[in-house]
Amino acid sequence: MRGPCGGCRLCGRGTGRARCYFEQPARDVALVLFAQDMHGVLFESPQPFNPANAEKRAALEHFQPHGVLVSDPMARPERRRFNEEVLDSARSIRRLGEAIVAKVGQEADGMLAAARRSGALTWDGFAEGWWRMVRRVVLGDGARDEELVTDLLADLRADANWAFLKPKRKRRRERFLGALEDHLARAEPASLASLVSSAPAEPGTYPTEPVPQWLFAFDAAGMASFRALVLLDAHP
Repeated sequence: MRGPCGGCRLCGRGTGRARCYFEQPARDVALVLFAQDMHGVLFESPQPFNPANAEKRAALEHFQPHGVLVSDPMARPERRRFNEEVLDSARSIRRLGEAIVAKVGQEADGMLAAARRSGALTWDGFAEGWWRMVRRVVLGDGARDEELVTDLLADLRADANWAFLKPKRKRRRERFLGALEDHLARAEPASLASLVSSAPAEPGTYPTEPVPQWLFAFDAAGMASFRALVLLDAHP
Protein backbone atom coordinates (compact mmCIF):
# COMPACT_ATOMS: atom_id res chain seq x y z
CA MET A 1 0.00 0.00 0.00
CA ARG A 2 1.26 3.46 -0.78
CA GLY A 3 1.05 6.58 1.38
CA PRO A 4 -0.24 9.05 2.27
CA CYS A 5 -2.49 6.97 4.47
CA GLY A 6 -3.41 9.46 7.17
CA GLY A 7 -1.90 7.23 9.84
CA CYS A 8 1.82 7.12 9.09
CA ARG A 9 3.90 9.67 10.96
CA LEU A 10 5.97 10.30 7.84
CA CYS A 11 3.35 10.69 5.13
CA GLY A 12 2.07 14.18 5.88
CA ARG A 13 -1.40 12.92 6.89
CA GLY A 14 -3.41 13.66 3.80
CA THR A 15 -1.12 16.19 2.12
CA GLY A 16 -1.21 14.17 -1.09
CA ARG A 17 2.51 13.48 -1.08
CA ALA A 18 3.56 9.84 -1.36
CA ARG A 19 6.46 9.79 1.07
CA CYS A 20 6.60 6.20 2.22
CA TYR A 21 5.40 2.68 1.69
CA PHE A 22 3.88 0.71 4.54
CA GLU A 23 2.47 -2.69 5.27
CA GLN A 24 -0.25 -3.88 7.61
CA PRO A 25 -1.73 -5.56 9.63
CA ALA A 26 1.26 -7.01 11.51
CA ARG A 27 2.98 -3.65 11.84
CA ASP A 28 3.80 -0.54 9.85
CA VAL A 29 7.03 -0.59 7.86
CA ALA A 30 8.16 2.73 6.39
CA LEU A 31 10.65 3.14 3.56
CA VAL A 32 11.82 6.71 4.05
CA LEU A 33 12.18 8.60 0.77
CA PHE A 34 12.84 12.19 1.89
CA ALA A 35 15.80 13.59 3.80
CA GLN A 36 13.62 15.61 6.17
CA ASP A 37 11.73 12.46 7.09
CA MET A 38 14.97 10.63 7.86
CA HIS A 39 15.84 13.40 10.31
CA GLY A 40 12.42 12.93 11.85
CA VAL A 41 13.01 9.21 12.34
CA LEU A 42 16.43 9.81 13.91
CA PHE A 43 15.27 12.55 16.27
CA GLU A 44 12.14 10.63 17.30
CA SER A 45 14.03 7.48 18.28
CA PRO A 46 13.47 5.45 20.39
CA GLN A 47 9.89 6.73 20.59
CA PRO A 48 7.89 6.28 18.46
CA PHE A 49 10.52 4.89 16.05
CA ASN A 50 12.15 2.19 18.13
CA PRO A 51 15.19 0.41 16.58
CA ALA A 52 14.86 -2.39 19.17
CA ASN A 53 12.49 -4.48 17.11
CA ALA A 54 12.22 -8.23 17.60
CA GLU A 55 14.63 -9.08 14.78
CA LYS A 56 17.31 -6.65 15.97
CA ARG A 57 17.06 -7.89 19.54
CA ALA A 58 17.26 -11.52 18.44
CA ALA A 59 20.40 -10.77 16.41
CA LEU A 60 22.35 -8.60 18.83
CA GLU A 61 21.52 -10.71 21.88
CA HIS A 62 23.95 -13.29 20.48
CA PHE A 63 26.87 -11.08 21.49
CA GLN A 64 25.56 -7.77 22.88
CA PRO A 65 22.36 -8.31 24.86
CA HIS A 66 22.46 -4.88 26.56
CA GLY A 67 23.62 -2.77 23.64
CA VAL A 68 22.20 0.67 22.98
CA LEU A 69 20.32 -0.34 19.84
CA VAL A 70 18.36 -3.07 21.59
CA SER A 71 17.72 -1.20 24.83
CA ASP A 72 14.24 -0.35 26.00
CA PRO A 73 13.33 3.37 26.02
CA MET A 74 14.00 3.68 29.77
CA ALA A 75 17.56 2.28 29.65
CA ARG A 76 18.57 3.69 26.28
CA PRO A 77 19.30 7.36 27.23
CA GLU A 78 21.96 6.54 29.85
CA ARG A 79 23.57 3.86 27.70
CA ARG A 80 23.66 6.22 24.74
CA ARG A 81 25.11 9.01 26.88
CA PHE A 82 27.90 6.70 28.03
CA ASN A 83 28.61 5.56 24.48
CA GLU A 84 28.78 9.11 23.14
CA GLU A 85 30.97 10.32 26.00
CA VAL A 86 33.57 7.64 25.40
CA LEU A 87 33.51 8.23 21.63
CA ASP A 88 33.71 12.03 22.04
CA SER A 89 30.66 12.49 19.84
CA ALA A 90 30.31 16.15 20.81
CA ARG A 91 33.94 17.02 20.02
CA SER A 92 35.26 18.04 16.63
CA ILE A 93 38.74 16.83 17.68
CA ARG A 94 38.76 13.54 19.58
CA ARG A 95 40.91 13.21 22.68
CA LEU A 96 42.73 10.22 21.25
CA GLY A 97 43.01 11.64 17.74
CA GLU A 98 46.80 11.87 17.60
CA ALA A 99 47.31 8.46 19.20
CA ILE A 100 44.86 6.82 16.80
CA VAL A 101 46.49 8.41 13.76
CA ALA A 102 49.88 7.16 14.95
CA LYS A 103 48.62 3.59 15.36
CA VAL A 104 46.94 3.63 11.97
CA GLY A 105 50.14 4.91 10.38
CA GLN A 106 52.27 2.22 12.02
CA GLU A 107 50.01 -0.62 10.90
CA ALA A 108 49.69 0.86 7.39
CA ASP A 109 53.50 0.96 7.15
CA GLY A 110 53.56 -2.71 8.13
CA MET A 111 51.00 -3.60 5.46
CA LEU A 112 52.97 -1.67 2.85
CA ALA A 113 56.24 -3.36 3.77
CA ALA A 114 54.63 -6.81 3.54
CA ALA A 115 53.05 -5.92 0.19
CA ARG A 116 56.39 -4.81 -1.20
CA ARG A 117 57.99 -8.08 -0.14
CA SER A 118 55.24 -10.20 -1.71
CA GLY A 119 54.56 -7.97 -4.68
CA ALA A 120 50.88 -7.33 -3.90
CA LEU A 121 48.54 -6.17 -1.17
CA THR A 122 45.98 -8.94 -0.88
CA TRP A 123 42.73 -8.82 1.09
CA ASP A 124 44.11 -11.36 3.56
CA GLY A 125 47.20 -9.26 4.15
CA PHE A 126 45.18 -6.09 4.48
CA ALA A 127 42.63 -7.66 6.84
CA GLU A 128 45.34 -9.00 9.14
CA GLY A 129 46.92 -5.56 9.51
CA TRP A 130 43.53 -3.87 9.71
CA TRP A 131 42.38 -5.93 12.70
CA ARG A 132 45.71 -5.42 14.47
CA MET A 133 45.06 -1.69 14.12
CA VAL A 134 41.47 -2.05 15.34
CA ARG A 135 42.46 -4.00 18.44
CA ARG A 136 45.15 -1.44 19.26
CA VAL A 137 42.76 1.49 18.89
CA VAL A 138 39.90 -0.05 20.84
CA LEU A 139 41.60 -2.29 23.42
CA GLY A 140 45.21 -1.12 23.49
CA ASP A 141 48.56 -2.21 22.10
CA GLY A 142 48.49 -5.25 24.38
CA ALA A 143 45.63 -6.65 22.29
CA ARG A 144 47.39 -6.15 18.96
CA ASP A 145 47.99 -9.84 18.32
CA GLU A 146 45.11 -11.28 20.33
CA GLU A 147 43.13 -12.56 17.39
CA LEU A 148 40.92 -14.69 19.65
CA VAL A 149 38.87 -11.65 20.65
CA THR A 150 37.93 -10.68 17.11
CA ASP A 151 37.61 -14.33 16.04
CA LEU A 152 35.05 -14.94 18.80
CA LEU A 153 33.14 -11.85 17.72
CA ALA A 154 33.14 -13.05 14.11
CA ASP A 155 31.69 -16.41 15.19
CA LEU A 156 28.97 -14.77 17.29
CA ARG A 157 28.11 -12.34 14.51
CA ALA A 158 27.69 -15.25 12.14
CA ASP A 159 25.22 -16.73 14.61
CA ALA A 160 23.49 -13.35 14.89
CA ASN A 161 22.75 -13.37 11.17
CA TRP A 162 20.32 -16.21 11.90
CA ALA A 163 18.65 -14.21 14.71
CA PHE A 164 15.83 -16.39 16.11
CA LEU A 165 16.81 -19.45 14.07
CA LYS A 166 20.08 -20.28 15.78
CA PRO A 167 20.42 -21.04 19.51
CA LYS A 168 22.52 -18.59 21.47
CA ARG A 169 25.93 -19.91 22.47
CA LYS A 170 25.93 -18.34 25.91
CA ARG A 171 29.26 -19.79 27.00
CA ARG A 172 30.98 -18.43 23.94
CA ARG A 173 29.31 -15.06 24.48
CA GLU A 174 30.49 -15.04 28.10
CA ARG A 175 33.99 -15.96 26.98
CA PHE A 176 34.00 -13.11 24.48
CA LEU A 177 32.61 -10.52 26.89
CA GLY A 178 34.98 -11.75 29.60
CA ALA A 179 37.96 -11.21 27.30
CA LEU A 180 36.76 -7.69 26.60
CA GLU A 181 36.36 -7.02 30.33
CA ASP A 182 39.95 -8.11 30.92
CA HIS A 183 41.21 -5.60 28.36
CA LEU A 184 38.96 -2.85 29.71
CA ALA A 185 40.30 -3.54 33.21
CA ARG A 186 43.83 -2.94 31.89
CA ALA A 187 42.61 0.46 30.66
CA GLU A 188 45.71 0.87 28.53
CA PRO A 189 46.49 4.55 27.89
CA ALA A 190 45.70 5.94 24.42
CA SER A 191 42.98 3.35 23.78
CA LEU A 192 39.20 3.52 23.92
CA ALA A 193 39.45 1.05 26.79
CA SER A 194 41.06 3.77 28.91
CA LEU A 195 38.11 6.09 28.24
CA VAL A 196 35.61 3.36 29.09
CA SER A 197 37.23 2.89 32.48
CA SER A 198 37.24 6.61 33.26
CA ALA A 199 33.73 7.52 32.05
CA PRO A 200 31.03 7.64 34.74
CA ALA A 201 28.43 4.92 34.32
CA GLU A 202 25.12 4.49 36.10
CA PRO A 203 23.94 1.04 37.24
CA GLY A 204 22.52 -0.88 34.29
CA THR A 205 24.78 0.80 31.73
CA TYR A 206 26.87 -2.33 31.03
CA PRO A 207 30.05 -0.46 29.98
CA THR A 208 31.48 -3.49 28.21
CA GLU A 209 28.65 -3.87 25.75
CA PRO A 210 29.20 -0.86 23.48
CA VAL A 211 32.61 -2.34 22.63
CA PRO A 212 31.37 -5.16 20.35
CA GLN A 213 29.48 -2.53 18.33
CA TRP A 214 32.64 -0.48 17.88
CA LEU A 215 34.64 -3.53 16.87
CA PHE A 216 32.28 -4.81 14.25
CA ALA A 217 31.68 -1.32 12.86
CA PHE A 218 35.33 -1.42 11.79
CA ASP A 219 34.47 -4.39 9.57
CA ALA A 220 32.53 -2.29 7.07
CA ALA A 221 35.15 0.46 7.30
CA GLY A 222 37.86 -2.04 6.38
CA MET A 223 35.89 -3.26 3.36
CA ALA A 224 35.34 0.30 2.17
CA SER A 225 39.01 1.18 2.66
CA PHE A 226 40.22 -1.83 0.68
CA ARG A 227 37.77 -1.10 -2.14
CA ALA A 228 39.02 2.48 -2.21
CA LEU A 229 42.59 1.20 -2.58
CA VAL A 230 41.49 -1.07 -5.45
CA LEU A 231 39.81 1.89 -7.15
CA LEU A 232 42.92 4.04 -6.77
CA ASP A 233 45.09 1.26 -8.16
CA ALA A 234 42.77 0.81 -11.14
CA HIS A 235 42.74 4.57 -11.86
CA PRO A 236 46.18 5.88 -10.84
